[in-house]
Amino acid sequence: MLLRVHEVLHLPKPLHSLSAPGVPYDNAVSERTYRSFKTEFVNAYKFESLEQLALLTQDYIHWWNHKRRYSTLNNLSPLVFKAQPITTQENHGQAVADDSTPHKKCPILG
Repeated sequence: MLLRVHEVLHLPKPLHSLSAPGVPYDNAVSERTYRSFKTEFVNAYKFESLEQLALLTQDYIHWWNHKRRYSTLNNLSPLVFKAQPITTQENHGQAVADDSTPHKKCPILG
């Protein structure tokens, strides 16, 4: 049975979150991340099956968090940056990726 959004919101303990009216910046980081995922990965390759897509998506997420470097994070990956003491974390703005190569274990991205 499919439920519409308004039906789900009437279920017990719903969590409903919306951006404030006229404030498009609330969603900027997630929209930029989704755009990168689509252009760098989903739209760039033809997947043979949903299983292959799921497996390679896991590889891409690993690469994104462990290998992909961001200029706003002092050219570090998110996990390396997060592991630093807070006093050394100088940049907290929106991340912009460099031209690092994708995760090597992914046969399509590698």
